[in-house]
Amino acid sequence: MRSHGIGRTFMTCILLLAAVITSEGETRHWNRHRGYSPFSESQNSPLILDNTSSTPVIFTASPTYPSRNIAFTFRVSDLHSHPLKRYSYRIGEGKEKSVQSPGWSIIAIGERGDTLRFRFKPEESMAAGDGISSSRTLRLTTEYIPPKSSSNRPIARTILTNKLDAYTGWNSLRLDLDNNNSTLSGGVHTRHVILTEENPLSQVAHIGFEVASGGRIALDHLSLESPDKQSLTSIVDTPGELARLCRQTAESQDEMEGEWVVYDRSLDESHLRSGGEYRLLAVATPGGYQLLYLDGARVCADKWKAGDRKAELRKGDIPGVWNVIWYDAEGLPLSRDIRAQYDSSTSLLTITFPYFSSQLRLYPVRK
Repeated sequence: MRSHGIGRTFMTCILLLAAVITSEGETRHWNRHRGYSPFSESQNSPLILDNTSSTPVIFTASPTYPSRNIAFTFRVSDLHSHPLKRYSYRIGEGKEKSVQSPGWSIIAIGERGDTLRFRFKPEESMAAGDGISSSRTLRLTTEYIPPKSSSNRPIARTILTNKLDAYTGWNSLRLDLDNNNSTLSGGVHTRHVILTEENPLSQVAHIGFEVASGGRIALDHLSLESPDKQSLTSIVDTPGELARLCRQTAESQDEMEGEWVVYDRSLDESHLRSGGEYRLLAVATPGGYQLLYLDGARVCADKWKAGDRKAELRKGDIPGVWNVIWYDAEGLPLSRDIRAQYDSSTSLLTITFPYFSSQLRLYPVRK
């Protein structure tokens, strides 16, 4: 069945599975048996991440679905942490600099482009009394970087003296993020809570490691736990923030950003049916776009509010083609082989659901 809409109306339709959709949680593991991709294609174990360049290098993986509720665990050894050595990195053609104990970070990147960083760096401190001998501590700096900003806003600063090895030994670490808090636990053998702070990050899209210039770390027994079930989650906190996004996208030079309406659709109604007369807002993210719900829900209307995530478009292997996670009327994710492609000659965004023999085409509300 095919139906047509008018491009400048604010009418859009979502797809709803007629059957019940469930989304099981997932724990992903990386080790010598399973490999370490996408952190690295190296088959060696433990995994070695190093940086000989003049800027920090980031290695990340992604949860199955962006979420504020994840747990990331691993074992790590800071190989470039010897107190009497300096480590070189390149600053230009034929030029090098060296640094002592460069350090490394756990880094989580939100779908809005904001960043939460836990930076570990060994420090030498003079022992009390003689003023000659020194001891080593591990300084942990927690930093939050707001979206589209390069200025760091430190959240907390803690000096660790006895919970983690401050030299080149192995430590076991776990980072738990939820809707309220970020909790970091760690230890040489048994993990203990190191700090708990407010979690300012948006939905986590990527998580992993940042290695400072001259840094080198070893990793093993990595795991990433995602939620058992995805529910509707607003990625904007206030009506004022949503209004700001509407203004920002209206002024954007990106053809994809802005409001979208339905142009036409082809549905296999044995699998999919219309769930409302929706209006959507496309917002660019580091890895693609978010489609936000604005209004028009009829099915499960009480579950939706302006700013809720309706779909996610992530860059795929083919230029111009996005992998899609589509959230049905109950807020549950569909992602089985769903793809989106934008045709600049027609201004149409085509979302295909091959497993359900259906297609949706969207048309932008002109700026």
